[in-house]
Amino acid sequence: MGGNKDEGQEKAPLAGVLPEDILREILLRLPADALCRLRLVCQPWRSLTSDPGFAKAHAARHPLIAGLDRTRCAVHIVDMMSGRVLRRIPVPLGASQRHCTDLTTAQPGLVCVSPNRGPSFAFDPVDAVVTATPTRNAAGSGIECRSILGLVPSTGHHKVLRFQLESTNAGLLVQRCLVLTLNGDRRWRAGPRPPVIVDWHRSGDRVVVDGVAYFLRRLLNLRDSANVDPDSIASFDLATEKWRPTTMAGPASSILARSGDTTKLSQHKHRLQFQLAQLEGCLVTVHHYRDCSMNLWFLVDADKGIWDKKYSVQCETRCDMSHVCDPPHPLVILGDGRIVFRLKGGVIRAYDASTTMWADLANLQGYPVLGLHQGSLLCS
Repeated sequence: MGGNKDEGQEKAPLAGVLPEDILREILLRLPADALCRLRLVCQPWRSLTSDPGFAKAHAARHPLIAGLDRTRCAVHIVDMMSGRVLRRIPVPLGASQRHCTDLTTAQPGLVCVSPNRGPSFAFDPVDAVVTATPTRNAAGSGIECRSILGLVPSTGHHKVLRFQLESTNAGLLVQRCLVLTLNGDRRWRAGPRPPVIVDWHRSGDRVVVDGVAYFLRRLLNLRDSANVDPDSIASFDLATEKWRPTTMAGPASSILARSGDTTKLSQHKHRLQFQLAQLEGCLVTVHHYRDCSMNLWFLVDADKGIWDKKYSVQCETRCDMSHVCDPPHPLVILGDGRIVFRLKGGVIRAYDASTTMWADLANLQGYPVLGLHQGSLLCS
């Protein structure tokens, strides 16, 4: 009997002396790689840290960055708060593909690496299984561009959208799009042509929100600049694989139109002042100003084109807001309300709207391409 009693006393700490809510709070403070090791302590800890609700709460406290390393031969999953590399996944890009390569992410944690030419590579950092998209089989030899990855919430399918520019016999450039379902037949399908030429050069030129891909409009010549608002947005529904027939007016041009203001935004002059982002599940237009400030407009009603300015951010001089080619880009809003921005050179900083103060989080200058990882490394 005594032996059995001692044995039970030894098991008690493994079952958890602390109440579960306190233990949960403690474990939520630890990084993902430490939690994966602590799962080996006992079954209750494994069950707690494998719960989807715990993983979601942990991701909110420990946002992750997916970044291409300097050689562009691997993707690193990095803890945003500490800059520590939690996982490395090799990417089989050829030497000629590494210079012009982009990275996009999608829930629940997929990462897509896409060069200008050749196949893209999608993988889940949890199991590090890399899937190559097949070489496109659509006719034509146009100028290709990078891919964008998105999730269709209603079906759970991940789709890759890719564009190519082709020259007509009249010497005009037309844009075509191709669509591929990763967890489907994985064949490129010719999609409908976009109603306007869309942009893809910067990470802030396109974003996927709730199964819809949004793109800022692109001009191929300055002759049309007087007729195009620099914040007009084209949208592609990944579920139906159809374009919205008309572009949506951004907040700046919408306000001018409703107020009757005759001031015209210049595409040539103001184009680089606008970016797109996804924050809290909403499409956001970021309007940068030369006085080192920016406004974040959240789309409230897509059908009516109603935007709500939720944040006005005043940047410090070190944010270098005047650098229009790579202005600060919002990545995520933390649980405490702070907004995390990626600055030029891979510097990650947080802005507290209640105090208007900035704080450094991490320096990721070793990653020429990076984005928010929309998932967790915790899994069953």
